[in-house]
Amino acid sequence: LYTDGVTDAVNDLGDHYSLARLERFGQDNHQSDPKKFIQNLESELLDFVGDTPQFDDITIVIAKRG
Repeated sequence: LYTDGVTDAVNDLGDHYSLARLERFGQDNHQSDPKKFIQNLESELLDFVGDTPQFDDITIVIAKRG
């Protein structure tokens, strides 16, 4: 689960992180445990936005079925 702040995160060029980019990240990282998945996504988002101030919250919730 995620808020629209994830896909609406914007970089210094005005590009949005986008649903397509999030889907690609999910496909590339679907084997990661939830904690590592969140850490990797947070790192990717921070790299993407750089120093650009964000206008929305960024919230992600991961649930693992046992």
